[in-house]
Amino acid sequence: MIQYFRLTFILLILNGFAFIGLFLFSNAQFKSNQDSQNLNFSIQEFTQNLDRITVSGTELDEAIQLISDGQKWSLNQPIQWPANDFTVTQIIHQLNLLSAEARFSLNEILQANQSLSEFGLAEPVLSIELSNGDKVLKILIGKTTPLGNKLYLYLPQKEMIYVVANQLFQSQLLSLNNLRQKEIINIPNFEVEALNYQVRTNSIDRLSNLSVRIEKNLSDNTWHFNAPFKVQADTSLVNQTIRELTTAQINKFIPPEILDSEMLGFKNPYMKLTLEGNKRRTTLILGNSLSEQNETKRYYAKLENNPSVFTVDSEDFDRFIEAHKALREKNFIHLNPAAISSVDIFDESNYSKLQRLENNQWQVLSLDQNTSRQTVQADSTVVDRFFKSLTRLRAVDFFSDNSSKESLSALGFDRALLTIKLFDKEANRLHLKAVAHPSDEALILVNLEDNSSIYSVEKTHFLENFNASPLFYKTRVIEKLPKAARITKLQIVELQSGDRLLNLSPDSLEDSPPDSIDPALENTELFPLLIEMRTQGYIDQPFVPDALDTNGQALWKYQLLFEITLPGDTEAKIETRSYYLSARQSGSLQLGCSQSKNLVFQLSPELILALDPFINSFEPSPESLGLPVEEAPSVDRLPEKMEINTEETP
Repeated sequence: MIQYFRLTFILLILNGFAFIGLFLFSNAQFKSNQDSQNLNFSIQEFTQNLDRITVSGTELDEAIQLISDGQKWSLNQPIQWPANDFTVTQIIHQLNLLSAEARFSLNEILQANQSLSEFGLAEPVLSIELSNGDKVLKILIGKTTPLGNKLYLYLPQKEMIYVVANQLFQSQLLSLNNLRQKEIINIPNFEVEALNYQVRTNSIDRLSNLSVRIEKNLSDNTWHFNAPFKVQADTSLVNQTIRELTTAQINKFIPPEILDSEMLGFKNPYMKLTLEGNKRRTTLILGNSLSEQNETKRYYAKLENNPSVFTVDSEDFDRFIEAHKALREKNFIHLNPAAISSVDIFDESNYSKLQRLENNQWQVLSLDQNTSRQTVQADSTVVDRFFKSLTRLRAVDFFSDNSSKESLSALGFDRALLTIKLFDKEANRLHLKAVAHPSDEALILVNLEDNSSIYSVEKTHFLENFNASPLFYKTRVIEKLPKAARITKLQIVELQSGDRLLNLSPDSLEDSPPDSIDPALENTELFPLLIEMRTQGYIDQPFVPDALDTNGQALWKYQLLFEITLPGDTEAKIETRSYYLSARQSGSLQLGCSQSKNLVFQLSPELILALDPFINSFEPSPESLGLPVEEAPSVDRLPEKMEINTEETP
């Protein structure tokens, strides 16, 4: 009995497994049949490993074919050109998202006495072929549905018609303009390591080519010329040029049927330009120029190993004729001022030497044969400005490269207008010579020793910052009185009349009643400026008491006198200081001189302003004195019409 029960139980379990197996198998068959008719399944089965997409139809002028090498897409028809990978990816993505809102088979429409032409599928608007190896899926796009917001889509292999949304096919993704890569050179800026170009520099001599190569220093990301000469390039300008090259776009493609090799000029091209990346390079070839109807100049162009011909704007590439100059580093002096121990500066009449002291201050002495070699303190601000101006010296133009000794001598560098030598512990670190420019008075020529290049620099800027006179570097403090010194008397005398324009002392100013104080003296800054007498620059000429100005008048108009009291051991010591002053020549220029120091100098702007109220008196207005203002006399009104006698007098 038990044995029969066990057998029955086992048979029931086996029947259960058989039922489940049959159910799963039949369900899988049903699902497989459903998937085979499903639009998403049919398309995604091909888009997994696509290697070719072909688009044609009545809406396109010519068929478009895209091919993939497994990494990138490129156009094969109607032009051979890199494809816009983003656009191709968007198209594949949109195809994968296509879903059918309704479907029916070809047999169903035939049974209803209808045909593919009634759905616009006999001559489809668009035909898309998806290729995966030997497998091809053809997608035909027909008319819109009666409601106008759907499309009929037909898969010939499945003989199924679907109703789908028309977002993809209403967009411009499938146009040739969107499918092609917009940039001519598709190398990321950061990847570019070299720019190389050959350009024809003479339109008559077609063999006159200039070859230029610019390379990146990978250690610091700067750029330098490797040809036609080895010099530093302007890194910012080179980076900007590369950005513009990698974003330059095609003007238009030239149809193959109108191409003429003689017309294009690629056999002897105008320019060949190459950008080299880490593991790739792109070469652009420019042929002959052409003028459009709007007189815009363009060039025929093509990529190396690519038959497609197109045009580009000339302004993007004509600049390369002078790029070997324009892209050069204009700052041609590179040095560390902190390492410089002495400087020699000399011209035909002066020879000055700057020396760094142990306290990091500077002194200057004259090495002229006709002057004593007395050292004086140099002005730190002036010396710092000298080094900054030297390191910031920029070339306006590059006058010559690879100059010979004979050409340098012919330009006058063996008898230079100015020579600057910089030393580091007596080792020559820099040797600069400047001469007159042969054709431009606004420029001078500069050459560095052991450098064959000649640079053109602005003459005015150069002479303002570099001077061989020791006075140019002398400290701007003419005299600084001790802290204990006190000005006890101050006078300003007009030399011609002998009148005293000012006669006072600080004590008398303090003791005077408020009503008797000249308003110009209430807030005077004159005393501190006399305690530390400063100048904004020296005039390299001796003091002459009866000197004349440019108008033939006496140069020295005033005398500034003041007494100073210095505390002593037993009694105070009194000294007198005297300065001669010219008239104020402009807002910031007035000359002064010290006869005892034999110095002629320019007063500091602060001292000019402090002296002005005492030297240049003026009539105060009635308003400033609180007086009534007289009314201006009335003006008679002119007659509205005036008769003019035009008759000739007999």
